[in-house]
Formats: sequence, structure tokens, C-alpha cells
Amino acid sequence: MSILTRHLIWRVLVGIGLVALAVVTILTLVDLIDEARRVRPGGYSFADALWVIVLTMPQRIYEVLPVSVFIGSLLSLGQLVADNEMTALRASGVGVWWLSRRLLSVGLLLALATIFIGEKIAPVGGELAWDIRQQPQKGASVGETQGLWVRKGDHYLHVLRGDRRDRLSQVLAYRLDADGALEHSLHAKSAHLAGGRWILSNVRESVIHPDGSVTREEHALRTDVALPDVDVLDTMLMPADEMPITRLNRYLNYFEGEELDLRPYRFAWWQRFATPLACVVVLLLTVSFTFTQSRGGGLGQRIFIGVVSGIGIYLFNRVGGHFGMLMDLPPWLAAFLPLVLLFLLGCAVLLAQQTNTRQHPGNLPSQA
Repeated sequence: MSILTRHLIWRVLVGIGLVALAVVTILTLVDLIDEARRVRPGGYSFADALWVIVLTMPQRIYEVLPVSVFIGSLLSLGQLVADNEMTALRASGVGVWWLSRRLLSVGLLLALATIFIGEKIAPVGGELAWDIRQQPQKGASVGETQGLWVRKGDHYLHVLRGDRRDRLSQVLAYRLDADGALEHSLHAKSAHLAGGRWILSNVRESVIHPDGSVTREEHALRTDVALPDVDVLDTMLMPADEMPITRLNRYLNYFEGEELDLRPYRFAWWQRFATPLACVVVLLLTVSFTFTQSRGGGLGQRIFIGVVSGIGIYLFNRVGGHFGMLMDLPPWLAAFLPLVLLFLLGCAVLLAQQTNTRQHPGNLPSQA
């Protein structure tokens, strides 16, 4: 690797790191204010809130990394233009495609980092943060407790999560007949996982017969009731856009064939590939913007342009994907369409710049 390449990559990575630090700091302060509202005497403490913020920080980094890549690289390359370094590079024969290839390697490295954070670090931190919120005397009040509804065929289940992943409370199970009428109901005060199966305690069961009569039974323990495993219940607690690929696969496989709208989860599945790819696309887009800048703009102007452009690209990528879902596009197309459009925009600007350079070989970035 040449000295010039190392210098370029270092400048770009430093700019991206500083922008990511600033964006994550702002979001962390906002989340800390929101998390502090959960604090209550004798329960969820401010120290717990701080731990939750630290544990969920990888998820925030994952979400803002593409826009941080764009703003940071745009500011770094813009500074090279302002310092005449870009002019010297182009005068020595370095062109747009040389710069694009170097930044492509940076984008691939950042894409791998994004995948690692989103698939390995952020999910673990999210689970630990959830456990802290649900510890005894630290969880929410009854009105704030998270209840889960699960449908599997003609069976419907509602449970409240306990203070541990392997414990449930207030288990309600219903089964409907072919006409949609209730034919069986079950209520258990609690359930815990032992030996790979759920054990229900204090069970009340009702069977509704076709003639309208009802048979009621009570059991101290039941072990033959099929409940979703812990991983499925954990998956259902997470927002779709925070699930790693493994959890999304588990969720989709579990509910495949059911009359449920799984399109948001399929969209989130494709988004797990689109987000790392965005780091590459926005870097190529940065190159096209860099060669349209002049040296006359001050630092404030470049920061303003970078921030506004970055926010615009972030909103376009996020809103464009969800708009595609509203337009009933296939989930894979809705996830990648904004990136494809941004990529085509960057290529169009690069080609226009390259054509202009060939027509006017001496047209280098000049003093405004």
C-alpha cells in the first residue's frame, strides 16, 4: 500500500470516526433522557439506566454508521480539496476512478464492521439491556408489562414474560374450531422451562363441547402443553429492524404458512444486507460530490452541506424503503431500491465529471 493510499484512507477513517462519535453522542443523550423516565425509588435506578444505554449503544452505531460514513468522508475529502491536496493529486494524474477504487476498499471494510456489529454485538447488548429492565423490583408496573400474543394454526396464546427468560406468567391458551368458535381454553398462573419443556403450574382448563356444555378441570402441573421455545419468545420481543439474521430466520420459519403478514419481517431481513451495502454506495456517492466542490467554501459551509446531504440520504434510504412496502413492492426490491437509485445518481455524476475532464483537461478545482 502506497503512502498516498494510506494517507487518503487515514483521513477518511478519521473523519468518519469523528462524525460517528458526534452522532452517537447526541443520540445517546436523547436516549438517556428517555430512559431516565423509567427510574423509580427502590427499583429501576439511574445506574441501571446508564447500563442499558451502554448496552444498546452498538445498535445505535449500527443504525447511524451509513450516514456517518457519508458525512465523514464528504468532510474529509472536502478538506483535501480546500487544502489543495486534491488539486495536486489530479495534477499528478490521479483521477476519479483511482479515488473510487481506494474508497471502495474502505467501504468494504466498513461494511464488514457493520455486519459484525449488527449481527454479533448489538443483539447481545439488547438482550442484556432487556434483562436489566426485567429484574425483580426493577421491571415495569403491571400496566407496562410486555404481553405477547402468538398464533399457530387454530391455537392462540397470550403470555406475560417473567423476570427471567425461562419463566412466564399468566399463560392463556385458546383453540378455535373450523367455524372460529372457541372449543378449548387454558389458563396457567405460571410456567417455567425445565429439561427442554415448559412446565405449567396452577392450571385451569375448559373444554366447550358442540352441544354447548363445558367441562372444567384443574391441574397442579401440566407438561404436555406446546408453548413456543425461549428463542422464539425472545425474538418476538425485539423490533423487526433490530433482529439479526438468525432471529429473523427463526421467526419466519416458525410462522411460515400461517395467515400472518410477514412482509415487514422479510423487509427487515433484506435490510440486514442493504445496511452494510449502504456504506459502500455512499462512499462512491461522496466521490462524485467531492469533485464538484471548489476550494473557496469554508469549513462551516462544508459541514452544513455534509450534514444536510447526509440527513437527506438517510431519510431517503429509510423512508424510500418503507414507501416501497406501502406500494406493495417485493420486500427485497423495497430494501434495495433506494440504494440502487443513489448508486445510479453517483455513477451519473461521476460520468459527467469524467466527460468534463476529458473535454477540458486543464479544468482542475479552482479558487472560487
